[in-house]
Amino acid sequence: MRRTGSSFSFVGTHILIGVENGLIQAANQVMEESQVQVPVDTGTLKSSASVEEPVHTADAISVTLGYAIGDKASLVNPKSGKTVDQYATEVHELTDVFHAEPTKAKFLEDPANEFETALGPVLQEAINGSQFAKATGFVADA
Repeated sequence: MRRTGSSFSFVGTHILIGVENGLIQAANQVMEESQVQVPVDTGTLKSSASVEEPVHTADAISVTLGYAIGDKASLVNPKSGKTVDQYATEVHELTDVFHAEPTKAKFLEDPANEFETALGPVLQEAINGSQFAKATGFVADA
């Protein structure tokens, strides 16, 4: 029985690594599209984008992505003198402000919402593409 428990732990670890890799891949894909849509004046807001390392809790793995996170929140816009955390939310939320296409308000929310339906297949592919899955024939189904 101890060996079975060890095997399940080994499988679980590799599945978690696959999920972690899938979340990072998904966050990077959302951020890639967000970078196309983020309004650019001086480039400060765009340069404050980040995808953070995965965080593990007892019942979840999460990856945070966004603008003005951590150290990048204190980047200063050379035109306004404001730090990016002082204006990022306003630029994102004000939908009545003109932005030249393809940039726009909701530059992070919209790509995240659009990607939501693809998340399951991305995670499945990341788990099934792991070295563990290749070596053992393990397959995660949707």
